[in-house]
Amino acid sequence: MSEQSTTDNRQSGAIALTVSLSMAIVLSMVIAAVVLGRKSVSRRELQSAADALALAAAYSVQQNGLPLRDIPARPFGPRNSVLPQTIAFKVLERPEAEHRIMVRVNLVGQLDSQQAWFQRLFQIPVESHAQVNQQIFATSWPSFVVVLDASQDMGQPIVGGTATAYEVLKLVITQYAAYRLPVRNGLVIFNNTVVQAVPPPLQKENKAQLDLIKAALAKVTPNGQSNIRLALQRAGQLLQPMPPDRNVMLFSDGIPTLGGPCAPREDCHFHAAQTEGDSLRNTTQAALFSAEFRRSNFGTRGSDLMQAIAGMPGSAGNDPEMYFVVQTPDSIMRLLIGVASGVCAFGPLDPGLGSGPDQFRLRGIPSDRDLTSPQRVYVYIREGNGSETPVRMVPDRVTAFNQLGFEYVVDNGEAFVVLTLEGCRYLGLDANREVIVRWDDAQLAPRPTP
Repeated sequence: MSEQSTTDNRQSGAIALTVSLSMAIVLSMVIAAVVLGRKSVSRRELQSAADALALAAAYSVQQNGLPLRDIPARPFGPRNSVLPQTIAFKVLERPEAEHRIMVRVNLVGQLDSQQAWFQRLFQIPVESHAQVNQQIFATSWPSFVVVLDASQDMGQPIVGGTATAYEVLKLVITQYAAYRLPVRNGLVIFNNTVVQAVPPPLQKENKAQLDLIKAALAKVTPNGQSNIRLALQRAGQLLQPMPPDRNVMLFSDGIPTLGGPCAPREDCHFHAAQTEGDSLRNTTQAALFSAEFRRSNFGTRGSDLMQAIAGMPGSAGNDPEMYFVVQTPDSIMRLLIGVASGVCAFGPLDPGLGSGPDQFRLRGIPSDRDLTSPQRVYVYIREGNGSETPVRMVPDRVTAFNQLGFEYVVDNGEAFVVLTLEGCRYLGLDANREVIVRWDDAQLAPRPTP
């Protein structure tokens, strides 16, 4: 073979090799483009699946509490491929001040195709977050000092019955003890002076303290006159070391006969008691409830005082919701419902705190954002072990007092959750229980900062 032919063959082989290499490179680029394209499509669809799962998890937290329940086992995958997937959920509870709970979903897909077996090596991790707003309540129990009138007049029969006011009082305290509401109880028993005083405990505890209250009650026999001013003053002293959310319940016939700079049974004792009640609400910042034992259907002087001093901290009193007449079993139940409404009202709820930027909100929220749709409010009692007991909504907490429920209340433009009497009692049976309130539609959220 001539030297020229050899050279031509070599050149043809080089050209063929170059063409083959070029075609291989082009084919590889085409395959890579297809793979990357499929991977990009798969990633988008996997991200949609992760977003859907995150929202589903957030809805589950919102409606069912923790742990997560009713989450699909597998999300949908890309349409034209078999895509094995692994899923991991994690609940990220944000700081309480941010009022939200977040769910993280990690989803890993693996490309798998008959045309490109090596695509099995491509892993597609995606991540999504969704959140609902939340507030945690009942981390600290309120203080509640019971102030009992043990004057001679309380040894008289109540209206329409033969039992004395003091005997009815023992029934009230027995019933009160049986319910074990979530409060730190203290006690003041008085006549001319304070004859028994039990300070509320610094720790969350009610059972042993109520036993002390009943024992102190049994030691006292009605005697002497009624010094309401001194009794309320002592109640304020007992409350001073306690954390905020202080309460006083005054049991009396409402007729003070001592307490002012004048002779017994003169009007200045009435004014002195009313002034002390104002000081308790304004200076001590205590809510003041009053329970009147009626001795006559015609004597209204005691009613005037008992109504006047009943009210929330900083108010002028005269709050009918905090004033009770106690003389029958029904009235005792009404009293307990009223007390539960005072100590088991949680709010105001603020739907704005913790909500993410508007672009992460999937569905619109009413412009006033005032939680006027009760269906968007979910309540749970978190147990000491971290599990949660759902609390259902009831239309009226008074008529449904014996159910584990809550009523959604809007007062002066602010939203509250108020437990029923049974719900309040359930909360008080375990000092480790907390009330969790979640609301708002579940929404996608940006990745939280470390």
